[in-house]
Amino acid sequence: MESQKLADVLDYLRSCKSTMRIAIDEQHEQEALTQDIEHKLELEKLTYHETAKLGLMLRDARQKRRRAKDLAEILEPLVLWIEENETSIKALERTLGKMRTKEKNHNLRRYAPRVLNEG
Repeated sequence: MESQKLADVLDYLRSCKSTMRIAIDEQHEQEALTQDIEHKLELEKLTYHETAKLGLMLRDARQKRRRAKDLAEILEPLVLWIEENETSIKALERTLGKMRTKEKNHNLRRYAPRVLNEG
């Protein structure tokens, strides 16, 4: 149905803000983990294997941070547009309701013959 296409767009727009917030939280969490690892490397006497393990953890944390930061940066312009155009989004939601009503009416439509009798 045509209304589903609009519903999908509106669902995506609704999810963008929370997705960006989650990405920012993930970025901050990975930054904190990076600091913990760097301080551990700096301040503690570690074996070769412990140092290697922390090095791998640092690489993973930096890669996760980069993915989260990139996602937040990509979504930011759209989230700003969504915030600036709340009235337009509300209008689209009302339009979606009207489309669904029309589709429902079309699906319930029946024809009663005026002249032609069955049989």
